[in-house]
Amino acid sequence: MRGITQREIGFRGPLKGQRGYDDCVGVNLQDTLRRERHLPLWLRRTLVVIALGIAAVLVLDRIVSLVMMREFRSETRELFTPIRPPPRMVMCDSGPNPACAADAAQAARTTFAWMPVPRGYRLRWVAAGGGEEGRGLAFEEIESDDFLITLESALDPPFPPDSDAHLDRTFNVRGTIVSAYVPNDDTFPMLTLAWTHKDTDHSLTVLQLSIFDPPRIDASEFAALVGTVRYEAPREGAA
Repeated sequence: MRGITQREIGFRGPLKGQRGYDDCVGVNLQDTLRRERHLPLWLRRTLVVIALGIAAVLVLDRIVSLVMMREFRSETRELFTPIRPPPRMVMCDSGPNPACAADAAQAARTTFAWMPVPRGYRLRWVAAGGGEEGRGLAFEEIESDDFLITLESALDPPFPPDSDAHLDRTFNVRGTIVSAYVPNDDTFPMLTLAWTHKDTDHSLTVLQLSIFDPPRIDASEFAALVGTVRYEAPREGAA
């Protein structure tokens, strides 16, 4: 039987110089994929306006949040900051120095514990009084951005006065036994260091000024400050 030729079934291959069907399909597909797609101008403008609006809202929200957070931090700081003593009790609000400490010891009629302001802190005041009625009270307050430190002398009764705190640990600071007390309720972390020097009780209380990511109160770090404390006794015949 004679084979069937291409001419007899009416099929012709591509002519010389012409593309075949497969070639045409491949070229058209590549052209389609490479063709840039453009959104209508009005749609592009609308999307730009929306994007700018969202960015503006986010920036404004950030600014408002920062302002409100700064005000809230300030109000929280004021909440935990003690009220300024009466002017007659304030011995100095700069320094302190030995002369100020001597005035405090004389006003309280007791040995006054005071310390130079550590780096990163600033003095609020040194205050004393009550000595005319016997042994009074004298204290120094310093603060940083994170902590308020109150150094008190002539505590009556000695710390702790009640069961709201418990002994956490003790330190030996240059021969002085310092007891570290922490609250039973740790909602507002604080630390009180208590010790006795020549029959006079003293304490150093640390209070956090911020409740937003505050640094941890390191008892050993603050116990080291007790080693910098100086003592000023009242003048002879004053006690």
